[in-house]
Amino acid sequence: MTGFAGEEFGVVHIGAGGAGMAHLRTVAAHPRCRVVAVADVSPTARAAVESDFAVPTYADYREMLDRHAEAAQVAVVVLPHQVYPEVIEAVVAAGLHILKEKPFARNLDDALRMQRALSGHGGVYMTAGQRLFAPAIQAGLQAVSGGTLGDVYLSEGRILYAWHPDGQNWGWRGDRALSGGTAILDAGWHVLEMLHAFAGQPSRVYAVNGRMRATAGDWTSDDKGMLTLEYADGSVATATACHVALPDRFELLVHGTLGNLEITPTRLTRYDRTAEVDAQEWPGGDLFAPQWEHFLDCVSGTEKPACGLEQSMDIQRTVEAAYQSAATGQPVAIPAEAGR
Repeated sequence: MTGFAGEEFGVVHIGAGGAGMAHLRTVAAHPRCRVVAVADVSPTARAAVESDFAVPTYADYREMLDRHAEAAQVAVVVLPHQVYPEVIEAVVAAGLHILKEKPFARNLDDALRMQRALSGHGGVYMTAGQRLFAPAIQAGLQAVSGGTLGDVYLSEGRILYAWHPDGQNWGWRGDRALSGGTAILDAGWHVLEMLHAFAGQPSRVYAVNGRMRATAGDWTSDDKGMLTLEYADGSVATATACHVALPDRFELLVHGTLGNLEITPTRLTRYDRTAEVDAQEWPGGDLFAPQWEHFLDCVSGTEKPACGLEQSMDIQRTVEAAYQSAATGQPVAIPAEAGR
């Protein structure tokens, strides 16, 4: 398996609906990249790809890999959660670098299956979570890693937005057996990824996702969740996720012994524990493009994945423990990976 070299970077794309199309447009627009082929089970999605990008499409990703893997270096994978393990195994066997949409897996069993496949993978693997690449969040990470806040003792993350609040068009996401969860696993992944980046891996979680549905409809997945996370060093964090709530909100508060940060995707406000010190603002914009650029740098060997296999497994263990806690009403310890 090789990294990026030359003027053209071949990409095969598995899944072109919803977020898959956003990824595909980003890849196609990059001057160093060429979309080799696309696979999607939907005839409508394939027709849109053929119209917009004029590349070959396939209903079966295996056939696409058989025909085109040798002409590509990377696979982008954006699919319903329940099919990720078999697809990742096939892409690893094809010898391709992998960018896969979040969450990492439907559940811990699926995650462990993918971990086994990826542990012998010679290429780059990264779980895509675009929000991590917002300029304000990147600036916040630099401030924390640079020691500006001292020791972080409290973090707070929140994601709220209204996604099909009438309960329609949830499809497979509304079926817990297929999706693995929605509020904590899917929407909540964005917050948990931020908290992991800023504060590391927690040791215990207490979670609730309520018994009253916020959305009408015949579905079994969670639509809201609140988590309290404890860390081995005595620090704590909270995470709130709901995808049937307004106003839209994505924010992170980080409190340290030397200062505090208030972060949204477009604004970073810094405090010195007594008053506001300064604030920076950035225009809103596409986050798929900087994420893709970062991934290419990882393939080139100049960067490490923002959310690679190790981080993905950490977050997956947190999610698994959170659902156990919500089901039992008790705090649940988050097991560390063996050997770490």
